[in-house]
Amino acid sequence: MADNNNYAPNQSFIRLSSYRQNHFVRSARSAFAEYGYHNTSMQDIAKATQLSVGTVYQYFPSKEALYLYIVDLGIEVLREIIKGMGNIEGSVEERIRGAIKFLLEKAKEHADYLRIYLDLSRQPQNEEIEKEIKNWEKISIDFYKKLLQDAIKEGIAREDLDIGMAAYTIDSTLLITMQAISYAMYNDRMKSYLGNNIDDIDHLVDRITKSILNCMQK
Repeated sequence: MADNNNYAPNQSFIRLSSYRQNHFVRSARSAFAEYGYHNTSMQDIAKATQLSVGTVYQYFPSKEALYLYIVDLGIEVLREIIKGMGNIEGSVEERIRGAIKFLLEKAKEHADYLRIYLDLSRQPQNEEIEKEIKNWEKISIDFYKKLLQDAIKEGIAREDLDIGMAAYTIDSTLLITMQAISYAMYNDRMKSYLGNNIDDIDHLVDRITKSILNCMQK
């Protein structure tokens, strides 16, 4: 999608070396992640990338084009994350634990993209980007529902479990936990509930896994 004409970079950007392209994108991405789309100006992008405003416009025709280009790259990251979740095997408990750890580690690794995704969800969206995000969310929803269905079949979860509500609860719990990894405010809020040792990913994964399993049990 990154070559879509609606937000394709200018030729001057395409002619840059991969190193300079990546450096520019990382710096611009950090600015959008820090301030959000509406509060980030092209002057902010120029400052973050240590370039002139004119040079930034030589690379991308508008702030929207640059933002959507970065969002598109983030969607590619999300696709890889969802693909990785789908490859987790083992018992229901092993898959729950593995999915939680995988997601939290990826949230830490790609914190800027997560913050941009959350910012994007709070504003009017590009139709094509919105469609891509909905497709990603459907894959995630199907993953959790299938996991819960398997839990019922294996006798781990009670037969009257509300699969839709349980899947929504798991997804919401993981989303707010991923936010806590990316935002200091959410991190402090989680610590007020769970204590200061939430920075230990393995410990946090263990607590979330136990909580989910306890809620499913007969």
